Amino acid sequence: MWQDIWNNISNYIISSFGLDRLNTPQGILLFVCMSLNVLCMILVLYRFVFMIVGAFGKKKTYPEAPTKEKKYAFIISARNEEKVIANLIASIHEQDYPQDKITIFLIADNCSEGDRTAEIARECGCIVYERHDLTAQRKGYALDLLFQYIERDYGIMSFDGYVLCDADNILARNFLTKMHDALSSGQAKVFTGYCASKNFGDGFIASSHSISTYRVTLVSHRPRAIFGKGTNMGGKGTIFASEVLKDGWHYHALTEDWEFVLTQTLENKKILFVEDAVYYDEQPTTFKISVRQRLRWNKGVLINWATFLPRYIKSFFKKPTWEKYDIWWDIFPYGIITTVLFLIYNIVSLIFYFMGDQSYTWWSFASYIINTLGSLYIGNFFQGLLVLIRERKNIHCSIFKQAIFLLTWGFFDMLNIPLSIISLFMRVKWKAIPHASQAKLEDFEEDTKPEEQQEKAGK
Repeated sequence: MWQDIWNNISNYIISSFGLDRLNTPQGILLFVCMSLNVLCMILVLYRFVFMIVGAFGKKKTYPEAPTKEKKYAFIISARNEEKVIANLIASIHEQDYPQDKITIFLIADNCSEGDRTAEIARECGCIVYERHDLTAQRKGYALDLLFQYIERDYGIMSFDGYVLCDADNILARNFLTKMHDALSSGQAKVFTGYCASKNFGDGFIASSHSISTYRVTLVSHRPRAIFGKGTNMGGKGTIFASEVLKDGWHYHALTEDWEFVLTQTLENKKILFVEDAVYYDEQPTTFKISVRQRLRWNKGVLINWATFLPRYIKSFFKKPTWEKYDIWWDIFPYGIITTVLFLIYNIVSLIFYFMGDQSYTWWSFASYIINTLGSLYIGNFFQGLLVLIRERKNIHCSIFKQAIFLLTWGFFDMLNIPLSIISLFMRVKWKAIPHASQAKLEDFEEDTKPEEQQEKAGK
């Protein structure tokens, strides 16, 4: 019996790698494709361990800081965000951290005529600057100018730390306190919080983006935190010690957050994850906006990968660290490379088929497509299931809707590969993502402010 099993395995390996056809161009090409694919799988095999740890491991916590004396500035870049900005500011005013230690800065970035973002922010007690420069329409440029204004009018070092938020965010009431605890621990100078979905139940697109967001926590942030390793960050829900930004913000790439992450990693500086610091982020609800956002992300990551590649290789061999290795695989275009390689193999094989080579048929090509899509969908389905189970306390949506969205999410994630390939040939420009969700802090937290609790208790 064991001999039969071994023979079947051997035959499968020989056939899969084209070892029985190395005397043909198709066989050589298949061997190269499979070898590169297996090599990449081996190099990232540790991420399966990450997924298990992220699904079943205990979150990392930080000791409570002895005092709340540090002064913090909230940084917001907003473009035409009049529908949502007040709810973010309200959640900042409801932080359980001393309000006299909090200052809110907002830069209204190229807002349209008639938009009330700046006016609303001023009414809510923010320090507001306005920027009008259509030649540089990226968030990184807006942040750069904002920090120039802060240095001029207040001095960057007059605050102990800066909290970066997007205008559509809502912060859990203890967000700043938990970030303060982490920063006070001295374990790092930059910490990123737990991103939860603000609108999980708003349809197939929103739920798919939401599952993708929660997956990052499960397979990257949480396991890295448990192992005491650095992670990446998005351009929101992040706190910086003031010395990190003492010279301002100089990251202007299409994905400025990844430019910052890669720079910090090259300088051997960690970004740590604070799971107890929860913030809520609005997800796209239409296919058009989803594609626009994902094309920008993919293009931005590819540009950063190509830009940082020489420095990363030099830095890694000069001073190798786990973070340099691990973070590199976050932006490595694995999906593009493997997809393109196997498409080349199948196209070449089809050409030889038309030339009379009967070792390859139309069914061979169809089987490749079916098997590839099927394996991707199954893998995505089980990852999504893990996400819904492990992150359930932060998912505000009915179980029935979650089950329906789980079935559709696998197809959504597969779309990322063709979008990545398309982004290679597109000139992608930064465009603002519209936000309209009217969700408020009380929609996500059952508890109320202390004075409201006392009133209810009295009644």
